[in-house]
Amino acid sequence: MYLLAIHNYSNGGVMLPMKNNLSNNRFFKKAVLLGIIAQLFLVLIMLFFTTTGLMSMNTLDYIIGFLNVVLAIAMIVGIVVSIICGVKNRKLPKNELFFRAGWPIGLVVFMSFMMLILSFFFKYEVRKEVRNLLGKLSLKTKVMIDGKMSNKPQSIIEKLKKVTPLLAHRSHDINRINIVIEDGDKKININMGRDSENPDEYWIYYPKYKYSTKQEVGRIRTSLFDDY
Repeated sequence: MYLLAIHNYSNGGVMLPMKNNLSNNRFFKKAVLLGIIAQLFLVLIMLFFTTTGLMSMNTLDYIIGFLNVVLAIAMIVGIVVSIICGVKNRKLPKNELFFRAGWPIGLVVFMSFMMLILSFFFKYEVRKEVRNLLGKLSLKTKVMIDGKMSNKPQSIIEKLKKVTPLLAHRSHDINRINIVIEDGDKKININMGRDSENPDEYWIYYPKYKYSTKQEVGRIRTSLFDDY
């Protein structure tokens, strides 16, 4: 094959550019593979450091916020680069053109998937933190809902301990409720939003962290808050 390429090149043929295309394809594939490995390695390192206590949840919260900005920029850049690559290589065969034009979008999609894993992990850790804090409260704990003292503090605490991820059903939360739990010098803030479709379903937010202030960490189902 290589001899044929030399022969064709000496006779004005086009086999040598084909060889260059193969080299370019290998380069692009290696670059994409390295990008995927780098993203995966970064996520695994963050998960390991957080679970072992080497990195705090506050630090992970900051990193996720930063990576969300990076992802938004990467999406715009990825689309632009894909269009440029598609136009530049439009004369290539369809399968090769698809790869040349699609690799930036592919990297962005993989990054989105990695961010999804980080999001699930962060929410899991928040739910665990909330349950641990609620499990250490005494019987003298006070619960205030929107500034008003509740006469069912233990029932509310037990229900909040059951926060769990539930499947989304194309609804949104309404009527935010602020819950403040006090036990001596301990203070826990939790926000809830009533589901727009199921009035007994509440979205749980944990304002200690920026990410869990805007993103629900789980849901509960109860009738304890019907009067709010």
